[in-house]
Amino acid sequence: MDRKIIFTAIAAFALAGCEKFTEGTINYVDFPEHDPQISANFIVSDVATEVKAYISKSAGISDTAGPQVINDAIITVKDSQENILFNLTAEDFDGEFYTLPLSSPVEIPSGIISLEVDVPEFELATATTSMPISAQAEVDFQLAADTSSMWGFEYVRDLYKLDFVNNLDADEAYLIFVESKFLDEYTGEVSDWQPMWVESNMDARITDIWLNGGILVTDETVRNEVNGLQEIFFYTPNEDEYITILERRIRIEALSDELKRFYVSLQEYEDGQYALFAEPDLIYSNVSTGFGCFGMYRYQIIEL
Repeated sequence: MDRKIIFTAIAAFALAGCEKFTEGTINYVDFPEHDPQISANFIVSDVATEVKAYISKSAGISDTAGPQVINDAIITVKDSQENILFNLTAEDFDGEFYTLPLSSPVEIPSGIISLEVDVPEFELATATTSMPISAQAEVDFQLAADTSSMWGFEYVRDLYKLDFVNNLDADEAYLIFVESKFLDEYTGEVSDWQPMWVESNMDARITDIWLNGGILVTDETVRNEVNGLQEIFFYTPNEDEYITILERRIRIEALSDELKRFYVSLQEYEDGQYALFAEPDLIYSNVSTGFGCFGMYRYQIIEL
C-alpha cells in the first residue's frame, strides 16, 4: 500500500476525532464506589527502642481529600500464645503516628505474631507475620579494587563480598546498606552515619531497592543450594579523592517475607511511574482490609 494512502487514512481518523471533540463529545468514566477501609502500617525491629504505627482510612480514586489519618485506633500485637507484646491507643497518637517508647527492646518470640487494629465503625483489620532468623554472614572488603564506567566516564569502586549461610529450612531475604562517617574538611566535624551509594552486578539473587538506598538479597533462586548465598558482590564508588571516610560499616536487615514483598512492590510501583505504557503495579498488603503492611526485621551491623 502506498505510504501516502496510509498517512491520508491516519490524518482522516485524526480529523474525525478532532471534529467530534469540537462538537462536544465527552466520554464519562464511572469509577466504582469505594468503601473506606482501615490501612495499617506497622513495622518492628528486634532492637527497636520505640515502635510506630501509621493508621489511616483508605479513599477512592475520586475522593479529593485522599486517605485520612485515624487517631482513635486501638492497636494490639500478640504472640502465638496470645501474650500482648505491644498495645497502642489514642493516648499514643501524636501528629500522624502512634508512638510507643520502650525502656528496652522487646524480645519477639518465634512463631506467628498477630496484629489487630480496632477502630469504631470500621471492620477489624488483622494481619500476621513472624520475626525472621538472624543473618549469618562473613564479609570481605577491598578498597579501590574495581572500576566501572557511566556515560563514558570511568571511576574506581570499593568492593564488598558477602558469604551468607543459606538456611534451607527458611526463606531468607536481606536488605543490605553501606554506611560511613566522614570528616568535614571545613568545620573539622565528623558526620553521623550516612548511607553510601550501593551498586550491584547482574545477579538473580539481588534486587536493587533504590527507595531504601540498598540492595535486597534473597534465596528464591537458590533455595535448595547449601552454598547458594555465597559470593554476593556489590560496590560503592571510591570517594577518597573527595572526602575523608573515618568509619565504614555494613548494615543488614533480615526481613520477614511480608516486609520483603512490601518493599519489592513499592519499588516496582515507583519504577512503573516512569513507564508510559506499563500496567499499573499493585502495592502488596498482608492486612485483611487490603491496605498496609505488618512486618518485622532483625538488625545487624558488621564493622569494616
